[in-house]
Amino acid sequence: MALVVISGYPCSGKTTRAHQIKEMLESRLAQASSDELSLKNVIIINDELLGVSRSAYDGELTLHSKTEKVARASLLSQTIRKLSKDHVVICDGMNYIKVIPKSTLELDGFRYQLYCAAREASVRTCTIHIANLPDNCLAYNAKLPQDSCYKEETIQNLFSRYEEPNSTVRWDSPLIVFPWCDSLVTTQVDGFTSGGVRSLADKLEGLRVIGEDGEELASPLKICPNKPNTIQRSSEAPAQS
Repeated sequence: MALVVISGYPCSGKTTRAHQIKEMLESRLAQASSDELSLKNVIIINDELLGVSRSAYDGELTLHSKTEKVARASLLSQTIRKLSKDHVVICDGMNYIKVIPKSTLELDGFRYQLYCAAREASVRTCTIHIANLPDNCLAYNAKLPQDSCYKEETIQNLFSRYEEPNSTVRWDSPLIVFPWCDSLVTTQVDGFTSGGVRSLADKLEGLRVIGEDGEELASPLKICPNKPNTIQRSSEAPAQS
């Protein structure tokens, strides 16, 4: 039904947001009748659930690190495996790196690969950027147990390589930005208590559905019945009537 790609700096609050979004969507599901939507469940895919250690990102040249490539491949393959017309899949990761599949002249981003996978599966797409400052991320990382944190040089390297989503490109659109703040990131969201998170369900209703030929398809699927379409689309994402 939909692929939600979460992106942001390491330790920026992505996983907390992912679980808030999952809880909110499940709360809406519990209130909707089976006739109003065909969504079965909401799934989170991330490194932690896949058993990938943060040490996988260590190394002087992590772009070429074998362990990092394996970690990215695992996240990508598991996300693709779960894509279907009756699931919302939340890909909770940095989703940040440019990869070089064939030559130095042909760059494909990780988010672009996810977008292509969603298009092939004919499911909706959405990108959520968790906006946070590097200093906040460093402070949070420093509080983690030694076996659960990034090395200083690793997290700095990841900061420098992070490519922020851009709403003007089709694979990052529609783009929703969630600012980080203590009150939201550290508080458990119950149902609709967070205005910033609760609006996501309204926005997901308007996400585009991509067919095998790359064209948008009309879809009767809804996450929040009887809600208006409030999504902001980029210039490359045609509006739906």
